[in-house]
Amino acid sequence: MEIKKAQIEHRHIKRDKNSEITLESLFDWFLSLKEIQRLDSYPRIKVQIKALSRLLNTKQTLRDVTIAQIENYVQQRLQEPSPNKLGRNIAPKTVKEEISLLRNIFNRGVRHEFISEVPVARFPAVKVDNVRTRIFTDDEYQRLIAACPVWLRHIVMMAYWTGMRQNEIIQLEWNHIDFKEGFIRLKASQTKTDESRLVRLSPPVLEMLREIPRKIHIRNVFLSKTEKQIPRWGSYQRKAWSKALEQAGIENAVFHDLRHDFVTKSMREGNPAYLVMKQVGHKTDSMLRRYQLIDERDLRNFKFGA
Repeated sequence: MEIKKAQIEHRHIKRDKNSEITLESLFDWFLSLKEIQRLDSYPRIKVQIKALSRLLNTKQTLRDVTIAQIENYVQQRLQEPSPNKLGRNIAPKTVKEEISLLRNIFNRGVRHEFISEVPVARFPAVKVDNVRTRIFTDDEYQRLIAACPVWLRHIVMMAYWTGMRQNEIIQLEWNHIDFKEGFIRLKASQTKTDESRLVRLSPPVLEMLREIPRKIHIRNVFLSKTEKQIPRWGSYQRKAWSKALEQAGIENAVFHDLRHDFVTKSMREGNPAYLVMKQVGHKTDSMLRRYQLIDERDLRNFKFGA
């Protein structure tokens, strides 16, 4: 009836792709995109989609996807045991990333005109309290460096003395390093914020970099134990990091704490906030404040008015 009426009135009926495409076919389409397959995070994306597919009804069409189903997914995931941490449940941060990926898939589907519209009006919020409060004492850092195998020691030193992100470090190439001026020159494609950035190098880092032997036909600076490129921070690297922490007698620390450590100590040294932001690639003051850790030492320097 609607079709005949539209023909008489010379109207075009817009095709509702959401009534034809299933959640499963949308996931398959997303994973097949070359732009997604080129991402360093592609293996993790596949794991996240596997979790989404397990708890959501992927056989249903997008038109039938509801907010209640996604909210139920969040609650179920938060109650599942963690596969990596014995006695703990899945971290809220993990679930938040999965919901963020689902939103990304919907939005990308609309942009590519693969689907008609985002099937839900909103997404459930997942509260995450992941603010780290860990910085390293000089003694801890020295013990950590001593406990690391050589290949990991170089990466840890780079993070500790520059505040660079983990992925920026392991993908660093020799042609990015300006030894004469003492800078690393990162292109926009090499940073999380998609903006080019200069990273100032300290004397200890410059000395360390000069001592690293360059391998013929390998552009990367930091290589694995077997002197091969490290494509991503995988299970082997995480185990090596955990083992070094254990041998150094350091508890409650993750690799990303090295970045917090750098920001906090840089601010304590009196560096202007805008310079610290430029060094580590923070785009907002709020992000810098989140990374700058305030403790008793800082409060002792608090200046009262007259």
